[in-house]
Amino acid sequence: MLESLKREIFEELSLEIDLRNVIFVYSYEIEQGKKKLYFFLCFKWKGKILSKENQEFNWIKIDEFQNYKMLKSNYKIINYIEKINFLSKCK
Repeated sequence: MLESLKREIFEELSLEIDLRNVIFVYSYEIEQGKKKLYFFLCFKWKGKILSKENQEFNWIKIDEFQNYKMLKSNYKIINYIEKINFLSKCK
């Protein structure tokens, strides 16, 4: 799975990720079990982001998610990230 992640990141964003610095975060199924989405944190990469498929790209802060139109399937991970961020502030 990690090799596929590395390949996809390069194909879509022109970045080389260091698999030793990737952490699996979360997964869930959409479309009643037809697709499974996986989410990772990557802390180290090489290169400059280049959207090879003409997708819009922006770095945003957690509290800015609501300002962007997202796929419905992304809201589960967005809620998860927001929850983790909230919990980290409670320590």
